[in-house]
Amino acid sequence: MSEHINSFENDDVSSDDIACMAKEFQVWLRKQKKCDDKWISTCANFVEMAHDFLEFVNAYRLRDAIAIEIGYRQHAPRAQELGQNKYVEIWMRQ
Repeated sequence: MSEHINSFENDDVSSDDIACMAKEFQVWLRKQKKCDDKWISTCANFVEMAHDFLEFVNAYRLRDAIAIEIGYRQHAPRAQELGQNKYVEIWMRQ
C-alpha cells in the first residue's frame, strides 16, 4: 500500500493505483464493521449503506431495471422501518 501512497504524493497516479486503493479501502471497511468499537463499526455500516443507496440512485437515473429491483429489495425494508412509506408503495406497485 505504501507504494500507492508514494505515487499519489508524486502526482504520478495511474488508474490502477486508484483502483487498488479503492479495493483496499473496501477490505479495510469490511474489517471495521466487525470492530469491537461500537462507533467505528456504526460508521463503517453507514458508509456501506450510503454507498449502496447511491448506487441505487444511479441505477434509477440510468433506468437499469435489474439494479432498480435489487435496490428496492434492499432499501424498501429500511424505508418502511423509517416510516418512508412512499418508497415502499412505489416498490409494491411495480
